[in-house]
Amino acid sequence: RHVSHARGEGGGRLTITRGVAKRGISASSDGKATLIGQTFEFENSFPGDALSATIADIRRNETSPTARHKTLAYVDNTTGVRRAKAKGFDDAVFLNTVGHVTCFSVGNLFAEFEDGSIVTPPLNDGVLPGVTRRVLMEELDIQERSMTLEELTTARSVFMTNSLRMAQAVSRIDDTMYDAEVPDRVLDCLKARLQVEDE
Repeated sequence: RHVSHARGEGGGRLTITRGVAKRGISASSDGKATLIGQTFEFENSFPGDALSATIADIRRNETSPTARHKTLAYVDNTTGVRRAKAKGFDDAVFLNTVGHVTCFSVGNLFAEFEDGSIVTPPLNDGVLPGVTRRVLMEELDIQERSMTLEELTTARSVFMTNSLRMAQAVSRIDDTMYDAEVPDRVLDCLKARLQVEDE
């Protein structure tokens, strides 16, 4: 989340582990968790410039418990975004093993359709329960349901959310172009939440 950094605006990250344990994945720890805190400089230009994305050739495993938890297992995410950048895109969109749209490499995915509805994939499709995602789900009328890639191509706009960038528009996913704007009601909601937290 956003924090006040000694040299300006920044972010913070907390990492918790099970603590000291003997070697082996089945070994139990001593019961004392290890907590690591980190702050870092981060200039938030919310809503920021629109990004481009490509469909990753790595599938997200919706049956894995880690798919719904933020862990340090970032190999799929980092590999996906590096391959995307090598092709000239900013980020990658991941599908799950049954072909449903899930997320970006570092954020949740939302799509706005011509009827004004906003849709985001459900957690059981292998999606992280992001902080900004939760805010929008609580404050706005968001449909939580599975989306195929074919359906995503019919959206009017697509945007990504995470706790640092808040919301960022997507200009294109591969050859499909979108309105490169975050819906006004989403921007208004997040700006209002930021104002409350700053008070």
